[in-house]
Amino acid sequence: MTYDQFEALREIFSGAKLVNAADIMWKLRVKKSPQETAYLRKACQATDAAFVVAVEAAGEGVSEATLQRVLGVTMMEHGADAPGFLIVASGPDRYDMLNPYASSRVMRRGDMLNFDIGAIYKGYWGDLTRGIFIGEVSKRQREFYEAETEIFERTLRAVKPGVAIQDVDKVAEATTRELGYEKYMLHRTGHALGLDVHEIPSVAVGDTTVMEPGMVITIEPGIYDFSIGAFRLEDTVVVTETGVETLTNCTRELIVR
Repeated sequence: MTYDQFEALREIFSGAKLVNAADIMWKLRVKKSPQETAYLRKACQATDAAFVVAVEAAGEGVSEATLQRVLGVTMMEHGADAPGFLIVASGPDRYDMLNPYASSRVMRRGDMLNFDIGAIYKGYWGDLTRGIFIGEVSKRQREFYEAETEIFERTLRAVKPGVAIQDVDKVAEATTRELGYEKYMLHRTGHALGLDVHEIPSVAVGDTTVMEPGMVITIEPGIYDFSIGAFRLEDTVVVTETGVETLTNCTRELIVR
């Protein structure tokens, strides 16, 4: 709310003590109800559909801005109430940008093209990251992509009820070190989401929250050599009674367009 709205509330409830209820609200938001999960699933389905159509539209000579429009329109056509975010970035000058707007840059042979996208349905967010390659993929790009896939899949298998969420991050870091890519790690493994695209808990060392059925988080470990690309796979998942269900379900196979 705005400061003026807050002052109006204080006047309406004159004599009452207004306190910060954020801790109570966040505890209520950590676990999603079946209805909330259904909304998130719908948001993720629209997000998946947008990625599939954008991949078909991608290729040499196509601009980032064109693909951004394709993503937004496709999300709406598949039931989204609105596009949440449409990050499209390609080429060596843009690999190291954090959540850039799509530009007029056109795809060139050898580019890695990254999508970080999410549709909104009933106020709930999807979240998906994938990278594809234009025309060809170099040996080093392939090595990074395969390593990232292994890191992601091992990390995803660590998600289950009863496990401290920081232990998921530890699996991602241990796998990255084991594969020899430790100097290419830059960030945490993921975050919760729901009515906001970034919520708590954080999938990071230091967050001791124990995972329970109904919690919805992203899994998005990444490795980055900005001379050749930004390698991150991200899926939205829900913790179940026995493990995990992925709500975004696009292929994780290496794609060359």
